[in-house]
Amino acid sequence: QELQSGDVVLFTFQDAGTPRMWTWKLGVVIRQKSRSTFEIRYVNSAGAQPRLLSRDLRHICLILGADEIPPMSNRFMNKL
Repeated sequence: QELQSGDVVLFTFQDAGTPRMWTWKLGVVIRQKSRSTFEIRYVNSAGAQPRLLSRDLRHICLILGADEIPPMSNRFMNKL
């Protein structure tokens, strides 16, 4: 599935300098900037203003698509 605006994703926030030792954060895709680069909105800490950053598709993992029903919603539970 291709990423789209509104998708909830995990993205690499910071590279620890060691292979496979990344810090991951939760964010929302805002827009696609190029073929493989996406702008993501995230909040770094409670009460902070949302921030934007760009990440390559290789550093993003889709969690919940914008058109999917959230699994903890009543609508989802009624479909089971």
